[in-house]
This record gives sequence, structure tokens and C-alpha cells, in this order.
Amino acid sequence: SSGINAEYGGMNETRLHKLQDDEALLMLHGMFQDLAPIQIPLSLVVLLQNSLIIRWYWDGRARFVPAMLVGIAAADILKAQGELMLSVVSCLVYGGYVEMIVLFRTLYYYMATSLPGVNSSKVINLVLTITLTCRVVDPFRRLDEEKLKRVALILCLIVTMLHVSDTIVTIVFMATDTELRRRGLTKYIILVLGFDIPGSVTGIYAFCSSQENEVSQCSRHPIPVTFTGGTLSLLYFIGIPLTIFTCMLVQVKHLRRSLSASETVPDTSLHVSITVFLISTLFLVCNVTYFLFLAFWGFKNREIVYEEHSDEYYKMLGMQVGAAEFTLPLVYAVVYPVIVVMRKKELREKVSRCLKKIICIGRRDEVQ
Repeated sequence: SSGINAEYGGMNETRLHKLQDDEALLMLHGMFQDLAPIQIPLSLVVLLQNSLIIRWYWDGRARFVPAMLVGIAAADILKAQGELMLSVVSCLVYGGYVEMIVLFRTLYYYMATSLPGVNSSKVINLVLTITLTCRVVDPFRRLDEEKLKRVALILCLIVTMLHVSDTIVTIVFMATDTELRRRGLTKYIILVLGFDIPGSVTGIYAFCSSQENEVSQCSRHPIPVTFTGGTLSLLYFIGIPLTIFTCMLVQVKHLRRSLSASETVPDTSLHVSITVFLISTLFLVCNVTYFLFLAFWGFKNREIVYEEHSDEYYKMLGMQVGAAEFTLPLVYAVVYPVIVVMRKKELREKVSRCLKKIICIGRRDEVQ
């Protein structure tokens, strides 16, 4: 168990161990209840916007880019419904309508249904950006787009299976491990900080379950476990967004080179590049912030000294973690379709027609 907690999140392990149940409750209050007024509207907007994206691009899904956009929209819908569920349940829990255990069970639901959407969206964004970069760098090279779509689908299925496995392992581990049960509600804080990486919980549990002379491998080798966890976190939180952002820079570089060589650069390539630039920058900011926050928090509190703080301190800490881990990815899911719609004339016209129909229906109801 010590190895598992060292792996999770990057926050100081000893400080997490020393959290009391009331302090853990305050952090969970900040993560979910205090952010619910933001999370619920964002989630509803994501559900609506991405449903429209799927509807508009569904007929063209045989082509590569529309298929990827449909996949991203579906993944963001999965993400949003889990965020919505967590926010609504937290309001019911802290309002005194249901027991706290319901919120903990909702975390398991989030792991099994929403996290596959979170990471599938990242996978599809990565495949889409790399493919578009290859097109810009070598426009005469033909890519097997059907194979690329299958690769993206297989990767998303693997991500989903890993998260389902993590959920099952977590449920079993939370119920059977005596050391975790002694930590009370702190174990749920540790879970929230470390369940993002697909397969992480399963891998750590498999490694830590093996014992030698009644001592777990995690206890015998804490440094390699911590180093491995830190490396995986770095690759996951920094590697993917930086790869996408680097691809964008490569696209811009090649387009500028084409501009200097010719005055008749295809408008389509430039238009796509600007769109990818906007999306990639947004993706980088919304996905790197959480890791940077945890790294900064861990560095700032690297001294193993426990200090008592006010209730507001723990609520604010929970809000900061929740905003970086849950809210910013939702912001990306909200703004991303807006960029897609605003950058495509056909979609702008469709949105305009939809709004006109809604206004006309509203006026008819008022007249009646």
C-alpha cells in the first residue's frame, strides 16, 4: 500500500497519510460540491454541443477527419456525463439527502465510464494531429486512413478495458486491504489524485500483491515504484500534450516555408493549420495544468511536517485540484466544438439555422 500511495498523484505521501477524515471531507467538498455550479452547466453544454457534432459529421464518418471528430465528440460525451453525475451526487451528499458512501461509489462509476472518455479523447486527438501533420509535411504521401482509424479504435478499446480493470481492482482493494481501511477517507483522496492514468491501479496492485517473506514488493522497492509512477505521470500529463503541440509547430513551420516559396498556398491547408493551432494550444493548457499544479504542490510541501490549517484551506486545496483535474478538461470539451464550428462555414450556417428555428418556436409559443 505504501508503494501505491507513493505512485499516486505526485503529492507528498506522508502529508496524505496524516490527513484526518474531516480534512479529507473538506477536500472532497472543494473538489466536487464547490465546483458543481461550474461543472454542471459545462457538462450540459458539452453534452449538447457534442451531440450536434456527431449529428453533423455522422454522414461523412467514412472519411478520416469526420470520423476522428465523431470519436472525439463521443469521448467528450462520456467524460461530461461522469462529471455531471459526480457534481449532482456531491450536491445531494453535502445537502444531506444521501449518504457519503454514494459519492464514493460514484467515483467508481466515474472510473469505469468517464475516464475511458477522458483518455480516448486524448488518443484520438493525438492520432488526428499526427496524421494532419504528416499531410502538411508530405502532401503527396498517401496515408492508409482506414488503418489509422482502426488503430485509434483499438487504442480506445485498450484504454477502456484498462480503466474497467482499474475500477474492479480498486473496489476489491478498498474492501480487502486492512492498511487502506485504517486510513479512512484519505484513501479516496489518494484515489482521485491517481486514477487518471489507464492501467496504473491494476499494474501497481499486481506488483504490490507479490510478497517475499511477507513483505510486499512495494515496501521492499519503494524508490523504483515511485520513480516509475513519476515517469508514467510525466509521459501521460506532459508527453501527449507536448507531442500534439509540437506537431502543430511543425505544421506552422512547413506552411510558412510554403508561403515563402509560393504565393498560392492552398487556403484549405492554411485554414486547417490555424484550426489545429487553436485546438492544440487549448489542449496543451487544459491538460498540462493539473500535472504542473501537483508538481508545484509537492515541491512546495516537500518537507515532511504536518501543520493544522483552517477548513477553508482544505476546501480551497480541493477546489484547486478539482479545477485542474476536472474543470479544465471540460472547458476544452466546451471550447473545442466552438472552434470547429466557427472555423467551418457549413457548420456556422447549420448553427444559424438551428438558432433561427429555436427563436421561431419560442415566438410561436408566446403568440399562442
